[in-house]
Amino acid sequence: MSEYRFKSRLGAMRALSMGAYFGALLLPAFYQDKPSEPVLNSGGLAAIGCMACPVYFEWFANPLIIYSWVLVSRYQLLKATYVSILAAGLILVFLTRDNMEWYGSGDDANPAITGYGAGYWLRLVSAVSMAIGSGVQLAQDRRTLSRWPKEGFDNVDK
Repeated sequence: MSEYRFKSRLGAMRALSMGAYFGALLLPAFYQDKPSEPVLNSGGLAAIGCMACPVYFEWFANPLIIYSWVLVSRYQLLKATYVSILAAGLILVFLTRDNMEWYGSGDDANPAITGYGAGYWLRLVSAVSMAIGSGVQLAQDRRTLSRWPKEGFDNVDK
């Protein structure tokens, strides 16, 4: 019963992560001081962000979050934990940006970032929830294996 409870908790954390991520795609990621341009939602940034990868490597958090879901479904918890921690770190690196460089947007190509929208914070929640969920399940599995009686496995291969 205990094993099922923890695995269902991991599934709940993955569902939270997926819900937060897909919710983030519908909401604005950040705000700029350029009123002539509408705020681009996170989904639009995720779609066109790969074109700015040499400049904005933080975009790689998007495929890393999705990859952590795949790793959890394959029950590769250590990798999922590391990947989601890396994704959360990349998302946090975006906080160091003062402005966005929009290539080919005319005179004021570098408007300042004035704030972060709900899409940004939900994406961070998505990565952190995967890190917590897979990390807690990994710790639970390792604790269970460390208590397992080792003498029961001595004659398995013979």
